[in-house]
Order: sequence, then structure tokens, then C-alpha cells
Amino acid sequence: MKRIHLGLAGFAVGVWLLATPAARAGFTGAERLEGVVLDVDGAPAGGSVVILAGERIRRDTLTNDGGGFVIDPVTPGVYLLKATVGSLASDEVRIEVRADEAPLHVTIVLKPPRPV
Repeated sequence: MKRIHLGLAGFAVGVWLLATPAARAGFTGAERLEGVVLDVDGAPAGGSVVILAGERIRRDTLTNDGGGFVIDPVTPGVYLLKATVGSLASDEVRIEVRADEAPLHVTIVLKPPRPV
């Protein structure tokens, strides 16, 4: 399990990356990124934009009402991942998608904008 927490100025915010070792039934090596986006209170953030960006690739998707998202297929490699909705945004975090591993599950926690 891989866990990364990024916090800022006492806000209870961050990004957690959880790579589960259990492979899904029939996993064929088609790499997949899935997860959930939560607002600052920990509630699902439906309608958020999730952005996955890597070398010469950018994939965007919207979360469902429960804050869930799937980006599939994802070519193995290193990417930057972030989510936004309204004035809320997560930190940009570096993730690595590896070949022939179980889907990477990500929980993204949004935070309020920084004061000017």
C-alpha cells in the first residue's frame, strides 16, 4: 500500500494514494486508474474534473454523484494528477502507473483556495 499525504497551513486536506495488491478477476494488464474525490468536509465531490497529465498525454474525466471516477486505459508511466470543482482544487500529485498491476485507487481531497 502506498500512501501520500500533502497538507497545507493546518487544513485537514491532502491526497492519499492507495495501491491495492489484490488484482481484479480477469485482469489483463489494461492499466486503470480509479478513485474518489472528496470535498473539504470529506463528502463526495460529484461533478469534479479529474485531470491526468503525462508526457504527451492529457486525460480529463468527471466524477459521478458519489465522487467516483475511472480513467481506463492508462499507459504505464509517470503522471501528474489533480482535481477541481468550483473554487476548490487539490494539490497536483505525482503518481506512477505500472504495467500488469492491479488498478491504482486514488482518494483526492479538495481544499479551499489560498487567501490572497
